Amino acid sequence: MKIFRLLFFAVSLVLVALFSGCSKSSSPDDPDPVMNRVTNIFYLPGDTFHKHTLDVYYKLNPTPNDVVFFVPGGAWRQGDKSKYDTMAMTLATYYDFTVVVTNYRLSNPDDGAAVHPDHINDVAAAFSWTTLNIRDYGGNPGSIFLFGQSAGAHLVSLLATDTQYLYQHGCSLNDVRGVISMSAAYQLEDFVVFPLNPLGLNAEEVLIYKGIMTGAFGSYDTTVLNPASPARHLNGTFPPFLLITTDLDMPGFVADGREFGSALDLIDPARVAFFHLLQSDYSAETWISASEMAAQEPLLAEYIGHYAEVVAINPQDRNRVPTPWIVEFIRNH
Repeated sequence: MKIFRLLFFAVSLVLVALFSGCSKSSSPDDPDPVMNRVTNIFYLPGDTFHKHTLDVYYKLNPTPNDVVFFVPGGAWRQGDKSKYDTMAMTLATYYDFTVVVTNYRLSNPDDGAAVHPDHINDVAAAFSWTTLNIRDYGGNPGSIFLFGQSAGAHLVSLLATDTQYLYQHGCSLNDVRGVISMSAAYQLEDFVVFPLNPLGLNAEEVLIYKGIMTGAFGSYDTTVLNPASPARHLNGTFPPFLLITTDLDMPGFVADGREFGSALDLIDPARVAFFHLLQSDYSAETWISASEMAAQEPLLAEYIGHYAEVVAINPQDRNRVPTPWIVEFIRNH
């Protein structure tokens, strides 16, 4: 029973970020219904694999729009751009951003059997497509912000710190105006250390993360995880970062986020902002929706915040955090 419970919990943990982008699609008092959405654009020339696609949401405005390049989460194993339709429409409709939501190969047999660096290479390729083509969708290629949640946040943070992936696809850090990273794993090794885990994880939680890391990176050995960790690539050239964590997040994510934020702050405090979402920051509607998702997996009931932080980016709650944090960060940079 103990082994079955661990396996069940591990599978459930993987599913968290898959559903964290689901929210209501209604858009009351829409200020401008003329919002364009183009779906399933292949970002690699001649490629027809379903995970090598992205969607673009935009309005044509008198001046080019700031661009939000969003990478979904899903423990590197699950997730899809379609789950973030409400978030993308909210940012495009109410704030005039051009929003790109990309897929990438995942670590399961149906979606590419990806092993690092497959995920990050796909994200870099999608980003390169964006720099070359976003003018056609009202976007400003000189003002592209990376945004990701959970595994997606790890990937955008790695893209902005280990520059080899940008360079391999004809880009550089000059193409990244800023990074919005929501509930990521920044120092992967810290999630698999036991005993004396630096994030305070217990044996069961470490075992779960070892399984996830093995599936996504091929191993949980430090020689594999350290090069894939954004925290291992910090220097004086990183772009501005907005880091967001939440109450009732996944085990270890808040502590790891604070450590990463502190490391950035030591290098240049002017280029890092760190915010934490309290349970009281969420509307009752968002919290109920997130709670209903978590209740479907009783062992995940305590991690409601990991659902709620993306659910909250919707038309009804657009004046509540985290949306104003994200908008202000983009406007200020």
